[in-house]
Amino acid sequence: MIPEITILNLQFIATVLMGIEYFISEKNKNKTDLYLKLKIESIQQYIDKKLITSSHSLKTEGFFKFKKAFLYLVLWLSVTISTGIIVGKYILSGYAEIIYSIGIIISMVLSWFFVKHFFNLIIENILVFLLPSLLRIFTTFILFIKKGAIAGLGMFILLLSFGCRYCNSYYINT
Repeated sequence: MIPEITILNLQFIATVLMGIEYFISEKNKNKTDLYLKLKIESIQQYIDKKLITSSHSLKTEGFFKFKKAFLYLVLWLSVTISTGIIVGKYILSGYAEIIYSIGIIISMVLSWFFVKHFFNLIIENILVFLLPSLLRIFTTFILFIKKGAIAGLGMFILLLSFGCRYCNSYYINT
């Protein structure tokens, strides 16, 4: 649960940032927006460079990583199916308790190993693009706000506070 004082602080900061354009002169507002735009553009250039290097490494190594992930998935399915067949065979022959327990333990351990490696490979390759892409979307949003970068940042913080309030209401209702 997020403390209400944190949400109130976020809303106060958002109010100040969105309302600042009414209290400063147009000249100062343009200077501040220009400064923020330059900083945001440098962040975007860094993000673009990271995305390009990530895509290059994914092109060179990605096929082998996804091939390895597919191999883990096939191994997991084969171990699960073969363990089920072996356990089913011994259950029908009367050695149910010991063989069933050993088969389930082996299947669980091997399944955990293969599925863990499968998802690690997939998540490593998705997060390389997901987080920088989200930051790139955010910085583009800030750059192209009609009211200016300061008001855009305030709007984002206000949306963040609404999200926090929604999380609290969801947390209380469950």
